[in-house]
Amino acid sequence: MRASLSGALVAVVLVGAAACAPPVPPTPVPIPACPVRQALTLEPPDLVNFSLPRAVSATGEWMVTSRIIAGEPVLSLRSTQQGSASQLLGTLQRVGRPSTDEPLVSIAEDGSQVLFGYRGNAALDTDPQSNLYRWSAATHSATTVPLPVVATPPVGVAYPVNLYRLSADGRRIFWTQSFYEAPFTFHHVMTVTDAVTDAVIAQFDAPSVLFESFVSSGGHQITTPTEVINVDSGAVTPLADAKAQILTELGGGVNFAPQDSSDNGKFTVFARQSDGLGGPAIYLLWNHVSQTLSEIDRGTLDLPTAVTDDGRVLYTRLTATSRQVLLGQVDKTPLVIASGTLLPTWPEQYGRYIWTKSSEDLRTVLYSQELPLLGYRLTAQRCA
Repeated sequence: MRASLSGALVAVVLVGAAACAPPVPPTPVPIPACPVRQALTLEPPDLVNFSLPRAVSATGEWMVTSRIIAGEPVLSLRSTQQGSASQLLGTLQRVGRPSTDEPLVSIAEDGSQVLFGYRGNAALDTDPQSNLYRWSAATHSATTVPLPVVATPPVGVAYPVNLYRLSADGRRIFWTQSFYEAPFTFHHVMTVTDAVTDAVIAQFDAPSVLFESFVSSGGHQITTPTEVINVDSGAVTPLADAKAQILTELGGGVNFAPQDSSDNGKFTVFARQSDGLGGPAIYLLWNHVSQTLSEIDRGTLDLPTAVTDDGRVLYTRLTATSRQVLLGQVDKTPLVIASGTLLPTWPEQYGRYIWTKSSEDLRTVLYSQELPLLGYRLTAQRCA
């Protein structure tokens, strides 16, 4: 259980994978054409009693929203059609957590199961242990998901297992656990489980840098600041070539960080939120197969919310007065999907990056649209 991610990946079902040899990704299937997008108002605007999008099923047919009631986020499930009824899922207790903590939510393709909980820290024994809940349409109730067990635990005192990430498609759960061996000596273990059966898919020692990582929409790739890890094969793809190309094209001293990768492992999006000198934020897309870099957009940008298998990036752009939802493409012609007025009253506890959620094929996009004097309106945009 002492293998590093720079070597072979120690896992339950991953055996003999070649490190540093990127897997050949499947040929990406183009996203179906969407000549016309139809905007649907799912809830009327409200300054106080409004919902925020938390998850969308892979097909775009189901969604999970949250509404703050008595200071706590209450989750509900409904279809993305106008006038559909809501099913109450449960309340997430925020006791002992920072107000900016965002719930982790994912939903099965057919809406039959919803996972929800708060990310845990797994770094100190004094931190609260996170709980993950599974709501089932069969029973219309939520139960606690059992914690995974490390197959061969490292020597030392184990801190509690904590929820780390959920794949957007609701199929995989990522857990972390720390093992304290000596003063300032820790081993971090990541465990990936099947969200339906709770079977362990993979377990491996994780460097601390993994706690700054992103999980792809289907949970097949983990993107760290230095590499992309294929959970299924154990292959590790360094990002050194991409970073070298960024420095070559944009000059030294630029500070870019990988934000996410496509689920097939072909694309990784890099972003500079600010260079500290007044320069614009920039999005770059790295193609691991062709070893080429493309600029997606530049301006004042939020973090991306989706990276597709054919190299499109869904993200939001902030201006002094508005917020836009855009679909960035390699030819640098971002498609504006939605636009709303940026209100100064956006509650801090709701977070910055939950304004937009999308299905994996980008044919359904949910966003909380800001309307002056009226409040926030939950809107769905779907391909007609």
